[in-house]
Amino acid sequence: FIRLNAINPGFDTENLLTGEIMVPRGLFPDPGQRTRFFEMLREDFAAVPGIKAVGFINNLPIRNAGNNVPVWSPDRPPRSSSDWQMAFQRSVLPGYFEAMRIPLLAGRDISSNDTANSPKVLVASEQMVRTLFPGKNALGQTVMVDAGGAQPLSFQIVCIVGDVRGGDGLSRPPRMMMYRSLHQVPSSVMRFALRTALDPASLTPPIRKLALGRD
Repeated sequence: FIRLNAINPGFDTENLLTGEIMVPRGLFPDPGQRTRFFEMLREDFAAVPGIKAVGFINNLPIRNAGNNVPVWSPDRPPRSSSDWQMAFQRSVLPGYFEAMRIPLLAGRDISSNDTANSPKVLVASEQMVRTLFPGKNALGQTVMVDAGGAQPLSFQIVCIVGDVRGGDGLSRPPRMMMYRSLHQVPSSVMRFALRTALDPASLTPPIRKLALGRD
């Protein structure tokens, strides 16, 4: 336990309030509707006194593991499923890295301009860049993602961020992680991370009230 407690998870847990919100697909059948709900809620949270930064992601590191898919560089496609390299996939809204204090090492964050109708982009972790593009400048490179559809999808790397202990807990090295715009990869369940200037627990009542008010 002492050794695990000394490991840097890649993000800052101090004054961080987290939670989970599910938007029922039966009530919000349109993915764009669900994304807009989370966008408006993000704006509501950001206006609360004592909240310094707001992040939304479908799976929080360590707490919500899994959801990994095969990825590869177009010039090195896997010959069979035994060659697959797996990366954790995450959907985010702008501001997630700031809220979690995950360092942006190169490029730009996911923005509000990364919509369903714009070119598909992703933010790659250091480990993903080292694995797929060793010795290369990864910004602007294309990543192929097999998310279970009829055909793999291609995404362009627009940012590189620091590694986090995201899916296997603290005891294992960081694995490949990619972050994509919620507009481009919708989700009906999102987790939030609020960086606060106050005791995080003291902000739970207004956060609950805002969430219910947006429903």
